[in-house]
Amino acid sequence: MLLLAELNQVIHDVVRSPFSIPLAAIIFGCVGWMVRSISCAVSRVFVARGKEQTKRELAAYVAEGTLDPDKAAAILDAGRPGADVKGEGCCT
Repeated sequence: MLLLAELNQVIHDVVRSPFSIPLAAIIFGCVGWMVRSISCAVSRVFVARGKEQTKRELAAYVAEGTLDPDKAAAILDAGRPGADVKGEGCCT
């Protein structure tokens, strides 16, 4: 119970200090940056996995003879000039 009372006093002291608003802004900014960084990393992993899965599927179709290698290469190159360019998208 004593620890809770001391913690309560510390919280009140921090809230009443003149540095509470800048401190809160720095903390929320850092937390927001960390969330963005983690979400971008996860997004990149899913995009990379999707591309690799597509390459595997196209390779399997080429191996069994149902798809020409030239068409498979054209399919893989189809989306490159658009949103896949570095500098665009959520995680630049």
